[in-house]
Amino acid sequence: MKLTRRSWAALGALGALVVLVVSLLPASAQQSAQEPSKHPATAGALPTPQTDGIVFAIEIVGNTAYVGGRFTKARPAGVEPGGPGEVPRHNLLAFDVRTGQLLPWAPKVSGSEFTSTTDPGNYCTKTGTNKYVCDAVFRIKASPGGSALYVGGDFDRIDGKWRSRIARFDLPSGALNETFKPSFSSRVRGLAVGAQTVYVGGSFSKVGDQTRTRLAAVAHNGTLRAWAPTADATVFALLLSPEHNRVLVGGSFEKLNGKTQRRMGAVGSQTGRSGWWAAKANGPPGAPALPPHGPGGGQLPPP
Repeated sequence: MKLTRRSWAALGALGALVVLVVSLLPASAQQSAQEPSKHPATAGALPTPQTDGIVFAIEIVGNTAYVGGRFTKARPAGVEPGGPGEVPRHNLLAFDVRTGQLLPWAPKVSGSEFTSTTDPGNYCTKTGTNKYVCDAVFRIKASPGGSALYVGGDFDRIDGKWRSRIARFDLPSGALNETFKPSFSSRVRGLAVGAQTVYVGGSFSKVGDQTRTRLAAVAHNGTLRAWAPTADATVFALLLSPEHNRVLVGGSFEKLNGKTQRRMGAVGSQTGRSGWWAAKANGPPGAPALPPHGPGGGQLPPP
């Protein structure tokens, strides 16, 4: 298969992000990552539920896997569609990672019908002429202590209650949190959760009545933080590096905080200011690579 220039760029960008993440790990973590596991891995398939649609996100907390996407039904492993054990599941489900058994947790995620002359894309349902419903769950992230589960996407209701593109569930109960209600103006595609703050990326322009250009942060109670870096196109991925006070940002943008920073960048987790880390081309056409040291490489200045 012949790779296009764009394909090389995408592969290079992914490689660059992996190198950066590894460089941010403590030395002990890097060393342990290279050591062979004392527990041999198995390549055999394990039973997991099946859905009638797309799965975009999986997060494991303890023995429970939380799954988000765009689906309406789930069934046990090996069961044909419509077969015994198939149950309704509206874009969220949970199962036991030890057995693959579906768990009762079944929030109903939904979206309101809206009118648009522009097709919002494959992840929405067309309900009439210029009418659509978007309700997918794109990201699921747990808090560091595992006491909260955050979901982000296109929805605006969960179990009939207003939750605009983001929601929090309390764990281990799985109950929808009643105080976390920030309102994002458009799609949420990226989440990173720290001890005090939830970082959010997507295609939105406002949170409540406050301007936030595709990047924002809220407290665990839903209060909007002052953190407000900007991106000029959709943010798809966020990764928090708390020991370096950094949030790594990935997406389709050309500029981050108004400065040229294509597809990837790093901003301060407290200030939102850009670091001068940048992916440096050093491979196939358009494919960035990160040298271990030096300007334009993997170093990050103080925030």
